[in-house]
Amino acid sequence: MSILKKAEKNIFSSFIDRYNLYTIYMKSSQNIHTEIEIKLALPSFCDYLKLIGFIGKADSVINQRNIFYDTDTQEISKLGYALRLRIESNRGIVTLKSTTIQKGKAAVRDEIEETVSIEQAADISQTDSLLSLDIAPIRFLLAQSKNLKNIKPILQFANERIKKEILLNNRAYLFEVDKTMYVDSSVDYELEIELATIDEIDFAVTDIQHLFKSLEIDFLAMKKSKFERALEIAGLK
Repeated sequence: MSILKKAEKNIFSSFIDRYNLYTIYMKSSQNIHTEIEIKLALPSFCDYLKLIGFIGKADSVINQRNIFYDTDTQEISKLGYALRLRIESNRGIVTLKSTTIQKGKAAVRDEIEETVSIEQAADISQTDSLLSLDIAPIRFLLAQSKNLKNIKPILQFANERIKKEILLNNRAYLFEVDKTMYVDSSVDYELEIELATIDEIDFAVTDIQHLFKSLEIDFLAMKKSKFERALEIAGLK
């Protein structure tokens, strides 16, 4: 094959690769979400109780089982992603998360997620068949690494999430107060507040600082994700 023909073939292959990736993005566009969250540590059980007491009756309480997947050689992590199956009482949620970027006091990252039935979620958790699902997070992940296979659970933890919409300074926030239980039986506590835009970060930080001061809770950013904390506890990081 001539040099010109090889060049034409390479250009065409590159175009096809970009087109296929674009197609994956478009098919998944309704599932792509930029998550902007303020994550605050609740250093003690006492602090957790103070915040729960302030919240009062919860809008909902959700018990979650979180399972993270990768290969033996951490291929998904090397691509800059984390792949999670979350199982709740009536559904499963498969999420592909990108690397977190700090924007002031907020953590920002892209994620692609899709809901599956509770029956599918139970089957996946028992058979490691996650890659066989034709859903947005898996389509995107396989487009990044066509040779990806033999993924398996690398860790899991349980989470109890208390959700309540709170009005602070005439601004509404959805509080998600988490009690997370790890494989070594340790427990930690955290408040997560998801924001719609970057512009809301400073207002939210000021409002929550005032609230925490009134409750005598230290305002401490949770610098590591639950996944990172679970990795450390399991001795995998």
